[in-house]
Amino acid sequence: MSVVALTHLKGGVGKTTAAVNLAVLAARDGPTLLWDLDPQGAASFCFRVRPRTPVGAARLLRDDEAREDAIRGTDVPDLDLLPADFSNRKLDALLARSDARGRGLSRALQPLRESYRHVLLDGPPGISFLAESIFETSDLLLAPTPPTVLALRSLARLARHVAHRRGPPARLLPFLSMVDRRKDVHHRVVAWARAHGELVLRNDIPYASLIEAMGVQRAPLASFAAGSVPAQAFEALWREALARLREPAPDAARLADALDELLAGLDEVEAPAAAATPPRRAPAPAPTAGGREVEFKIALEGEPELAALLAALPAGAPEPQPPHEQLNHFFDTARGELRRAGLALRLREEAGRFVLTAKGAPAPGGKGVLTDRAEDEVALDGAWAFEVLGGLRSPLDVLAARLASGPTPLLAALRAAAGTRPLVRVGSFRNR
Repeated sequence: MSVVALTHLKGGVGKTTAAVNLAVLAARDGPTLLWDLDPQGAASFCFRVRPRTPVGAARLLRDDEAREDAIRGTDVPDLDLLPADFSNRKLDALLARSDARGRGLSRALQPLRESYRHVLLDGPPGISFLAESIFETSDLLLAPTPPTVLALRSLARLARHVAHRRGPPARLLPFLSMVDRRKDVHHRVVAWARAHGELVLRNDIPYASLIEAMGVQRAPLASFAAGSVPAQAFEALWREALARLREPAPDAARLADALDELLAGLDEVEAPAAAATPPRRAPAPAPTAGGREVEFKIALEGEPELAALLAALPAGAPEPQPPHEQLNHFFDTARGELRRAGLALRLREEAGRFVLTAKGAPAPGGKGVLTDRAEDEVALDGAWAFEVLGGLRSPLDVLAARLASGPTPLLAALRAAAGTRPLVRVGSFRNR
């Protein structure tokens, strides 16, 4: 049995949303238990389970039979929940009186090892006797951290504490949450995390309205937004976390030092700008008009021919930019009516920007080298993009709303081809 805990010194970093969504993914591997140790009971709320146990925190720790009776099933196959209880606020005092080494939780979990493949723990923020017990019993400590100065400072303090605590080294692995790559600081912290892949999980969780909607829906993403960008992000995160379970524990002291260096760099760059200019809300992407795309294909054999082509560019031509990783999602009806009509509808994410593109059928007479086709392209903010990906908005309705020139012939062709049939995501791929 593996024990995975969501922990952090700071509140509001995304621990509960991560615990809920990762528990659903863990249940695909086998029987899983999510123990809601936070007296607020947010994880229990997301599964529509009343945050109350019939026995209270004290008996849950010492009475195996009472603990077993308190476990509830969920609507997710193979996922059980041990609900929160307001008496969980007393766990620190109980553990302080009975177990100075913080092993009370380990003893409580021992009888569950034969019943579950994974146990996930969602505890309250802070360092306390309960936190020490979570550190003691967990095989992996996942620390969701928004790329903000306060959250990163709290993570550095947590890492330094983990590095100097007694007992075997804890496997502390932070990951970035609530990431909005349109913000310069977020973009730079993501780049830092990529460069420290041995200390930080490479996969991160975006800032998304769909994640916020979990509280409204009272359900994990898999129940109402399966296949969405944030749902895919949690899947990638869980696969990486499982792989890291088989590796040695990262050096928490090195993590703390690396975070201190990152924070010093952020202070040096951000302080003058903050003093000179008050913060401003980023403007919404401007609507974009329709147009035409002309694609010209050139066959090159190897890098020497590419270098010769670039050398032949006229003076003053813009320098080729380094490629960004792109994530492309294609939409069509379930029976492929757009494809059969020669039409295409794509949502692309690149460097934190979202672009919705519609393409018409190639103009007749093309020889395969020069392709001329109508194109409508609009920029979207993250909220609209995630609603399109989650099936909450039709990409055609979003395209119509964002086109500055109003409805275009291409939009009319797309609507005619789709008819009354809904558009669904039919494929996704990454490229560079």
